[in-house]
Amino acid sequence: MSAPIPAASKWRIPRRPIERLVPLAVCGTLVAAFSLHALDELSAERIGIDDASIYFRYAANVAAGHGFVWNPGGERVEGATSFLWTLLASAAFRLCGHPERALFWLNTIGVGAAAALWVQAHRPLAGRSGRTPAWLALLGAGLGCGWLLASPSYLVWGVVTLMETGAWSALLLTTFALAVACAAAPRSSPRRGLWSAALFLLAWARPEGAALSLALPAVAALLLRGRGEERIAAALWAPAAAALAGNVSLFGFRRLYFGFWLPNTYYAKVGGDLPYNLEQGWSYARAFVAAYPLVLLAIALAAAACLLALSRGVAGSASRSRPANHGLALAVLSGSLLLGGFASAIWVGGDHFDGWRFLQPYWPFALSVLVASPSAFLGPQRLARRGSLAAAGTLALAAAVAAASYLGGPVSWRDLRRTSGLHHEFQVAEYGRRYGRVLHHMFRNHAKPTLGVLVAGGLPFAYEGPCFDLLGLNDVAMAHATRDRRRAIKGHAAFDPKTFYARPPEILFTSVWPCRLDRPQRNLAQDWVRSAIKDVHLEPRFRDLYVPVVFSPPFLAAGGIGFCEYVRRDYVPTLRGLAIVREIPR
Repeated sequence: MSAPIPAASKWRIPRRPIERLVPLAVCGTLVAAFSLHALDELSAERIGIDDASIYFRYAANVAAGHGFVWNPGGERVEGATSFLWTLLASAAFRLCGHPERALFWLNTIGVGAAAALWVQAHRPLAGRSGRTPAWLALLGAGLGCGWLLASPSYLVWGVVTLMETGAWSALLLTTFALAVACAAAPRSSPRRGLWSAALFLLAWARPEGAALSLALPAVAALLLRGRGEERIAAALWAPAAAALAGNVSLFGFRRLYFGFWLPNTYYAKVGGDLPYNLEQGWSYARAFVAAYPLVLLAIALAAAACLLALSRGVAGSASRSRPANHGLALAVLSGSLLLGGFASAIWVGGDHFDGWRFLQPYWPFALSVLVASPSAFLGPQRLARRGSLAAAGTLALAAAVAAASYLGGPVSWRDLRRTSGLHHEFQVAEYGRRYGRVLHHMFRNHAKPTLGVLVAGGLPFAYEGPCFDLLGLNDVAMAHATRDRRRAIKGHAAFDPKTFYARPPEILFTSVWPCRLDRPQRNLAQDWVRSAIKDVHLEPRFRDLYVPVVFSPPFLAAGGIGFCEYVRRDYVPTLRGLAIVREIPR
């Protein structure tokens, strides 16, 4: 049996208030400052991007008691990626007058607090110097700046967009920090209980969380090798059971409530063409690595650390003469998350958004691998003799990562609106909500027609009437109609003509942008729209069923603007009684 590990007492969540408050203050201030700057740069109405409004439509329905549905009274459909974020948004809609503001600050506080735990997990790398508040502040500032300055898209996606990425990022950081603490002190029941809860929530936070929650206890078992099978079982049975319970409850609830084992977004986005998905996912990951070359070094070091941990015990092999290799444990845990994140993004084929939404939550773990590698491969004994030098080296490496990525990265804090590529996504949400309110007001005293929408966020959220998602993310029949021919816009290629013709909506809303009454245009002529609906508008059946018109309610027509959309022929007379309607020549 191995001797006790004297160095393990250093590797703990600190109990002294100053040791908790210093990293929290540093990381919280950095996250809040950068997030507010990004919000001012990108969002005029501060309501998130258009896809966030899909969450909000579900959240509003859940808060109102309609259940997990996109259309009140309609089918149950899992069109939101994260159960956890939908429930949090539902609570905000139920309790707050301005739910979007509440969710922004929830993201800010969550990411800031989790970042403080993440910094604390690296404290042993600073040696004895890491015990003092000054060194804790420097360590927090160095790691925080290295992470936040290097990739502005992390906070844009994690906080400002109001997507599930913020809750997911915070939960990943928290789970990582608790895993580090439990690997060092496996008998500590409070930490083991918190880690168990985090692993349970991880399964409900995003689809890939199911696999990661099961993988992390296995990685922890690898780190605890040498302490004996009984001790490993005693330390890990609760976290492993919580991860398993999270998965069983998730898939069981999904099957009983929705009727499917997988979310509707999987059927709508991923499709059944695995070689094509892997090809697209590989291109997605390769583009991220090309933009942030240091990530490639982190991946290589993470793989090497995992192989080194397989070849020998990490914490379990320590003795009084040989302290536990905290650096190797940090590199293995963070590397496992980094490699898992890349594998997940490649498996689903990435997505079409700028800023690499799927990979941004794993960016801090790339930095963790880099700063932990000297201790991981050189050994803690050499670095422990010069604690200040080790701390200074950690900070220097973090600063080098920040400088290299900040100067050479594709997104700049100095010109976030132009370089992020996401300003357009905020505008789509803002215009969509404006014209959704116009339509809601226009039909306020009449039966609301069903809108067929390609942009399924802000406009349906503000309209509040029945909508048919032509891309299938929020419609079961469309998502399941066919699993092939998904080679249009990534994640937006599930349109099926047969499903469309089975229940054609009264109005097709293919855009959220207004048009001039004196210069009407046909939105279906746009390349991305034609690709998404597979040129269905060119079919004779469609031309017999729909007519292109420009229509505008009187209060909007005064400004000379309206909507250029396709309206079902039998609904045109009804529309003429509510708005100025003029047919557009084909």
